[in-house]
Amino acid sequence: MSSAQIVNKGKEKADSLALNLDLPDRIAFRTNFVDWVLTTPNIGVEIDLGNKTYHHWSIGFNVRGNWQTSHTYNPGVVYNISGVRAEARYYYRMRKIGGYGEVAGEGSGVYPPAPKGLLNKLLSCRREEPKHPDITYYRGLYASYNKFSIKLGDEGKQGSAFTLGFTWGFVKPMYQFPSGNTLDLEMGISAGLAYAKYDKYRHDRESNCYPVVGHEDWGIVPMPVLSDLRVGLVYRLGSTKVTDKYMWRYDCDKHYRDEIDSTLQSRYEIKVAQDKFDAEYNSIDTLFKDIYVIQAGINKIAADSTAQAEKEAKVAAKLKSKADVKAKKTAKAKAKAEAKAQAAAEKKAKKDSVATVKLALKEEKTAAKLKAKEEQKAKKEAEAKEKADAKEEAKAAKENEAAEKQRLKDEAKAKKEAEEKAKADEKARKAAEKQRLKEEAKAKKEAEKKQNEGKESGDE
Repeated sequence: MSSAQIVNKGKEKADSLALNLDLPDRIAFRTNFVDWVLTTPNIGVEIDLGNKTYHHWSIGFNVRGNWQTSHTYNPGVVYNISGVRAEARYYYRMRKIGGYGEVAGEGSGVYPPAPKGLLNKLLSCRREEPKHPDITYYRGLYASYNKFSIKLGDEGKQGSAFTLGFTWGFVKPMYQFPSGNTLDLEMGISAGLAYAKYDKYRHDRESNCYPVVGHEDWGIVPMPVLSDLRVGLVYRLGSTKVTDKYMWRYDCDKHYRDEIDSTLQSRYEIKVAQDKFDAEYNSIDTLFKDIYVIQAGINKIAADSTAQAEKEAKVAAKLKSKADVKAKKTAKAKAKAEAKAQAAAEKKAKKDSVATVKLALKEEKTAAKLKAKEEQKAKKEAEAKEKADAKEEAKAAKENEAAEKQRLKDEAKAKKEAEEKAKADEKARKAAEKQRLKEEAKAKKEAEKKQNEGKESGDE
């Protein structure tokens, strides 16, 4: 036999406890022995608000009083109090967590479930292993009005007070009479706030009186007040014991239990469906994220490739533009140098022509005198001319060789600059500028040298 079947049998057996309560079964009288010990007679009556064994709420009314008891003398210790009190109580018993197992199926969780949170754990009636199954606990609210005169020390207080607070305790069955009525033991405590006014007094032994030494008007007492400490008896009418009342409805009402089981089953099925949906959703979400990441990677690679190609194209175009500018500058410098050399040669030829005319005129005047000298000079000039021509040819060859070397060097340098990108541009520009200045200086020097030679020839 499964545990579920055992639980169901227990439920069917408990259905017989779902009873209607007659009016006598709902009425109880009580008294507090603590007040009797303090010479304060008291009695209370309590009635259950519901007529079912699974109803938990009740209301009660208490009266007590020992006001102005007669004495042959005024005592030094005074305890006079009278008042009325109303209570609303909620009765309950401890329940075992998971006492009915997994009602909605395996994995649905036990019923009743364990309380969650510190406050729920403190106030809950569910326990792992409930103790004292025959004890019925209660908690509730109370309100009371009291007149008091209490002197336990040097100073006494006499006045009136309204109190409001919480009450807690338990009831334990003791005896059932043949008539069905029952007698229970009750223990509890009540504490709350008090709104009071009172006079302060002292005991004057010589005059045997209580002179007033102070007064407090209506106000809230700053400290919580212990208004009731109970150790008493409860006499219940009817034939229903306290252990057969204040039951949990799930334990004794089959229709209610079926509704709860159906609700738990529905919640469990919804939870199973939700878990399945969440699992499928998470699977699809994970797949989507993987595809998205892959596609994003592909798009990034494509974008990076396009950007790299555009960057390389821009760099190549920039290098080509720089090379073109450099070539134009080199050609311009070379043309300028050639024009300058040609102008120097023409200037030199013109100067040579003028010097020749001057020399002829001078030779005519001094032909006889300088014939021998002219022959010698002509010979020297021929030798000098040959040297000059040889020197010019060597110079022209050297210039051509230098130009060829410079061209090859420029080509190699341009290729190297294309490889080294921006770094070579500045170096090539400086080299070209240096070469141009060098050629200009060299051409200028040669022109000056030729001019000096022509001048010397003219002078001779």
